[in-house]
Amino acid sequence: MKWKEPTFDDTSVIKVLAAANARRKADEYDYEEEQNKLNLTYPDWAKEWIKKYKEAWYIAEASGDRIAMNKAKELADALRDKLRKMTTIPEWAQQQMQKQTLRWMEANEVGNVRVMRLASEAEQGIEDKLKLIESMKQKWPDDAKTLNDLTAKWYYVDDNEFIPYEDREKYASPESAKAEYTKQAQEIIAKFEKPKQEEKKEAANKEPNKVANEPAKGTGKAIIDNLRNDTSLGLSKEINDAMINIATALLNEGYEPAFVAGVLGNIMAEGSPGMFESSAYITNPRSKPDYLKYMDENHDYSNVFSGKNISEVGIKKTYEVLKKLDEGGYVGKFGLGSVQWTGGRTMGLIQSYIELYGEDYYPTKAESLIAENKMIVKELNGDFYNKKVYQNWKSQYGNSNGADAAYGAGSIVTYKYETPRDTDKQAKIRANNAKNVYKVMMGSN
Repeated sequence: MKWKEPTFDDTSVIKVLAAANARRKADEYDYEEEQNKLNLTYPDWAKEWIKKYKEAWYIAEASGDRIAMNKAKELADALRDKLRKMTTIPEWAQQQMQKQTLRWMEANEVGNVRVMRLASEAEQGIEDKLKLIESMKQKWPDDAKTLNDLTAKWYYVDDNEFIPYEDREKYASPESAKAEYTKQAQEIIAKFEKPKQEEKKEAANKEPNKVANEPAKGTGKAIIDNLRNDTSLGLSKEINDAMINIATALLNEGYEPAFVAGVLGNIMAEGSPGMFESSAYITNPRSKPDYLKYMDENHDYSNVFSGKNISEVGIKKTYEVLKKLDEGGYVGKFGLGSVQWTGGRTMGLIQSYIELYGEDYYPTKAESLIAENKMIVKELNGDFYNKKVYQNWKSQYGNSNGADAAYGAGSIVTYKYETPRDTDKQAKIRANNAKNVYKVMMGSN
């Protein structure tokens, strides 16, 4: 048998040459000049990723792939934004932000959506802690410093499985140290939150059914009226009320109707206000997620929470199980509410409930709408989700006609905000939902 030299078609040769040329350009690029221009410093770990994205951009440029070029640029810009943010936060937060940023980028490189979501949730948790500490400083500076120190210690133990030197005589194990740090932190937070809880609970009790001020006139009022009077979508009253209320809140925040339709198209496919994800996979038990199996086995989830409403379970019991799951890194988790928030985001949601009503409360479904709308607005207005979801939609569909823009919003919200199981299939369903909702909103169905 004679040896035959390998041959390459023109396309393969071009791809190999383009990749080699892109790598050369990325290697030769003047990163020092870029850092000086942007007033940034790239640590070694970040420079490696900036270089990767630069190489990806050159490869895309060679083939004229503008979508890939934009994606590479967005990833590099997002990393630069993270680096800017890291210069303004405490050392413990810098370390944790770096850890989760790397985790997200590595998962994104291989398309692991689940790990990307977990990293995003962990990063949101870090940002929430920083905001809380910052908000304490003016009135309770000593408590703010103590909370910052406790948070730093907790992360140190969690990362290294060592107790800080000054505390080694106090605690028998790393886990007991973390538990005590958590307890002390919660005591400080409770003291800080109590006055606000009382004020908000009193206001909520005065107007328990009020969710948001509906637009008094114009396009906003017409949109809400159209949603309220519609029967074509075949929605239950519960889902319809949830959609009307979040539409009101988002329109009042200034979001465009097409983007609002994208959010509503996703809410149609999710849960009801205050509703816990069901773990009863009776007809197809094999499809039951591992995280729900863990909940059933370790937290009696099937009897206490599954398929129930927070109006039955109460805020306190929900918060207690979430604290345990948070300590364990959310091996177990569950969906909750009209967006079925999961993992670290469920903790953010229950904190929204606590801010309004306190721990010892059983909110009605109308009151659940208030807390959940607040959470959606908070996430979408926040730096992370605003860039990831809203600004992404705006850059891609800002010049599209309404129905197409709504379809795009439904898809982007699915991929970058909801990220359900079977995301590709759900994105198409929810994008079509959004298109239909938009037609109802605008009175053109």
